[in-house]
Amino acid sequence: MKNDVRKLIADIVKILRENDEEYWADIFEKHSVELNYNYDECLYKLRGLYGGMGSFNDLVLHQSGMPLKDENNELDLLRKELYRLIK
Repeated sequence: MKNDVRKLIADIVKILRENDEEYWADIFEKHSVELNYNYDECLYKLRGLYGGMGSFNDLVLHQSGMPLKDENNELDLLRKELYRLIK
């Protein structure tokens, strides 16, 4: 499961970086490294990114004020799959 989580995080970071969401990309990269030495704590922290105002669930990728349909659909699939693995 750890490799599946790591792969999903890498895919999430890729789409975030491609769409200039550096803040969230940095957070996920940090957690990707943390998986190596504190797996259970990292999963707990990852689950915490999904709740509350301004959470990862609220993120909408956009360009020039317009939502990016394909990119948001891809991100939503990755987001749901990651949550399914870590819950």
